[in-house]
Amino acid sequence: MMEIKISTKDIATGDDLARLGDKAAWAVSDALNRGLGTMKTQSVKNISRTYGILQKKLREKGRLTEVYARQTDGRSVKMVGSSRRFRLTAFSARPAKPGGRRPKRGVSVLVKRSTGRKTIKGSFAAASSRGGHIFLRVGARQARRRGTGGPVRPRYPIQSLLGPSPGAMMTTDQKVRQAILEAGAQTAVERLESNIRFLLTGSRK
Repeated sequence: MMEIKISTKDIATGDDLARLGDKAAWAVSDALNRGLGTMKTQSVKNISRTYGILQKKLREKGRLTEVYARQTDGRSVKMVGSSRRFRLTAFSARPAKPGGRRPKRGVSVLVKRSTGRKTIKGSFAAASSRGGHIFLRVGARQARRRGTGGPVRPRYPIQSLLGPSPGAMMTTDQKVRQAILEAGAQTAVERLESNIRFLLTGSRK
């Protein structure tokens, strides 16, 4: 698991909390939870903006647990991304499934937008019970019979190729991580200021 965390010290000063007295705990916890929601939304947007994966892939049924929010206590919150990796087909693979003419060099993918599309030499798309996969033959090359060409790899064994996990994508790229943190903290600060006004004056305006 990989996480991004914001805490009370990131959004509030001692003066803020002193003004609220025994209501400070609620005000801060509520503000942090608002920030948490923003972090979750921004993680999906920034991952898709930086990596070659669509937002709907991150949000589709069964993937909501892959990038999700978790509250730890009243003083801090953290967002945890799963380490379970996506199939490489999710990263704009061409072709993403078998059928038609197989490319001579291999399947091309766009894992990170800044590095561009890359071809994985010798890879191929194949169907499985859970949809399309990209495979690579990994056996040692064997000589062909005399007069039939150079050495080739045997059909088996093969290796299924995977892309990065949601947790890795949201934490290892510093721009993505920073964008998520800043957005979450900003939302939490604004919510805390609103809570302070509400508790002291009865109005959020």
